[in-house]
Amino acid sequence: HTEKIEQVRAELKKDIEQLRLELGKEIEEVKLKQEQLRAELTEKIEQIRADLIEKIEKNKTDLIRWMFIFWTGQVVAMIGILKWLLH
Repeated sequence: HTEKIEQVRAELKKDIEQLRLELGKEIEEVKLKQEQLRAELTEKIEQIRADLIEKIEKNKTDLIRWMFIFWTGQVVAMIGILKWLLH
């Protein structure tokens, strides 16, 4: 009986070691996939950031242009009112 128990113990030990190796490989695969996903996510975030900065700059330029048009119109209107009042 002792030999049989030792044989079963040796087989279990071998099986456990095999499972440990397989688990280690799977963990490494998961870590690799995680790093790939992290890199992809970082790239997407940087692209979105660049797009947002571009849109903000465009809106800023448009806002400045419209402010200039508005204030130019106001100055022209004020000059017209002053000329009318001074005549």
